[in-house]
Amino acid sequence: MKILIVDDDTGRRTKLVEHINGKNIADIDQLSTAGSVDEAKVFLKQCYYDILVLDVVLPKRAESSPSAANSLALLGQISREGLLKKPGKIIGVTAYSDDIEKYRDQFEQYCAVVIEAQNSKKEWKEKITESVQYSLASRISRTVKENGVEVLTVHGIRTFGEWQNRLKSLVRKSSDEVTFGSYEYGYFSSIALLFPYARDKAVKSLAAKMKTQLEYSKAKHLIVFSHSFGTYLTANAIHQLSDTLPRFEKVTLVLCGSVLKSTHDWSEILKFENCRIINECGDNDVALWFSNAAVLGCGMAGRVGFFGFNNSRFVNRFYIGGHSLYFEGDTFFNREWLPLILNEDYEISPHDERVPQVIKHGISDKIASMLGSIKPFVYLSIPVAACGLLLAHLIT
Repeated sequence: MKILIVDDDTGRRTKLVEHINGKNIADIDQLSTAGSVDEAKVFLKQCYYDILVLDVVLPKRAESSPSAANSLALLGQISREGLLKKPGKIIGVTAYSDDIEKYRDQFEQYCAVVIEAQNSKKEWKEKITESVQYSLASRISRTVKENGVEVLTVHGIRTFGEWQNRLKSLVRKSSDEVTFGSYEYGYFSSIALLFPYARDKAVKSLAAKMKTQLEYSKAKHLIVFSHSFGTYLTANAIHQLSDTLPRFEKVTLVLCGSVLKSTHDWSEILKFENCRIINECGDNDVALWFSNAAVLGCGMAGRVGFFGFNNSRFVNRFYIGGHSLYFEGDTFFNREWLPLILNEDYEISPHDERVPQVIKHGISDKIASMLGSIKPFVYLSIPVAACGLLLAHLIT
């Protein structure tokens, strides 16, 4: 959702922005402000705004005298001309009750409502916020129902995936039109992770369950969230089921704390234009050093990212935090994942909070990579050494 606030009272404008931001409303991806009619036109020419909050009395340009005639002229241009993109909803505000009575009829030809907005009062900010939330809920309900969204979640090892139900509950607060499937495979130990056979068995089980789920799905948009070892299961299962992906209009894979190799080949998935991949990474994810250094067939893509080009369909996003940073409270869900589910027009873009450090990103990552390159020989040496000891014992 995009909101434009046009008000020459910078104090009131700032308070409204702070109030809206303080509500932590998911899916507000742009909140712009302007102080004059001419400045507002620049914004309205560039993009479509879902909500326009417009001061009843505005200057035409910065430093000129404010007048209701300027605001009315802008509303007339929005209504008549194709040059300015028409907002979905317009809310008029003024600090003076006399203005409301004087210009109400004229403004309400274009505005949903005209609100008295005095700096000394709080009620007007809450009214605007409620209007924003209602518009958002209405749009979400309509959009989700029209597009049909199915969300699948896959948890990691040594957990029962508490976050899966929490994400579902958060989405349910905004829409009950999203279909959810939470895949659970029990408690998978770190020891089992070391054995390729155990991992392959888990992949086959997920692929079978996912195939059944997708065959009966009526959704247009499939979104799969996975964490840690769940990303290994999801990636390999999806590769096995790649022939089912074209039946969806859009497929989004969201991986976080991924144990996959940074060189993992996604070409089989990305050859479908309807598919996109988002890889969430924790810069302090030390668990993935172990994954890369000691687990055969695994790596630390959830720490250093997948290698390749970042674009609108393949994005690495880096945050400061550890292996479970995504599930610490609901902030990450609200900011990063709910817009993916509830806003079909949401555009993914790179995000990087890292600060280059020699020890962390140079020495430590290089050591983990070096150990990762020799681990196949270590795994091979174990049975060889065991056979050697057994042979020596038999000889003696």
